Amino acid sequence: MGHVDTGKTKLLDCIRVTNVQEGLLVIDTPGHESFTNLRSRGSGLCDIAILVVDIMHGLEPQTIESLNLLRMRNTEFIVALNKVDRLYGWNTCRNAPITKAMKQQSQDVQNEFKRRLIQVTTQFKEQGLNTEVYYDNKEIGKKNVRGSKWDIKKFM
Repeated sequence: MGHVDTGKTKLLDCIRVTNVQEGLLVIDTPGHESFTNLRSRGSGLCDIAILVVDIMHGLEPQTIESLNLLRMRNTEFIVALNKVDRLYGWNTCRNAPITKAMKQQSQDVQNEFKRRLIQVTTQFKEQGLNTEVYYDNKEIGKKNVRGSKWDIKKFM
């Protein structure tokens, strides 16, 4: 779920090729404003959602709408910060984990990533939600961080 053109479909294409799991039903909801009803239905059907956020734009109106739908329905979700490769000067590291890819970036690119990450994190805080990148999150791996039945490590 998320705003239009954040990269939701491309993320799903990547997941489908590299991590197809039997029993995983994927609902790709459109991000355009006119598809609010589809996002509402999608958020009600899923057990867990991936909320896709474009790092270049941060939280946009349909992202916030999607976030509110997920929270209203108590649907667990993972935030995927997408389009990191659009940062000026990004060196492509195809299919590399973000921690490895960041080590191959210039200091300017790393600083720009951190700046934009702080902006997105602040936007989530303004929505009443604390977020942390997975590699800095000390709660991952602890049993049921917030009563979750999902093992987040399976999605990484």
